[in-house]
Amino acid sequence: MKHLVLLLVLVAFTVAAFAQNEGTATGATDTSKFAAALEAQIGCKGELQPAKAVRALQHAGIIPAKYYRSESTNYYSVNKPLTVFGFNAVAVVAFDPDLPFDRAPGTLPPVLLGILVAEPLKEVKAKLGYLEAGNVVIDQTDEGTQRKPRLRTEIYCAQ
Repeated sequence: MKHLVLLLVLVAFTVAAFAQNEGTATGATDTSKFAAALEAQIGCKGELQPAKAVRALQHAGIIPAKYYRSESTNYYSVNKPLTVFGFNAVAVVAFDPDLPFDRAPGTLPPVLLGILVAEPLKEVKAKLGYLEAGNVVIDQTDEGTQRKPRLRTEIYCAQ
């Protein structure tokens, strides 16, 4: 009888752990809810909250705490697959005075939240150009070096 009770407890624990990992055997994070939230914010459909978004993504392990900086704007590499607006994000781009940041010379950027994708600017604008009517910026950036340029496309909301 003790073995049966122990077996039932073990099965219940396994089922609970499986359910907590959102139904995946590997425990992979379901990033779709984060993608939907990013699409709403990057699409400038409400109040922009980069600090809250970055912290939620960090807590879920989608982006690391460590960032790299370009002109006071923080770039967080994506650790887990994150598809936003149908594009695979390679980094999350953010600036918010509520986030740690390194000050670059000059004027601070506006509060912003966005993503960096590997697709060419022309392809991204063909799909998302309609967003530029609001405060959405779609622009090309060079993430590489002078010897080995690596063009990326930024999609972000700035307020």
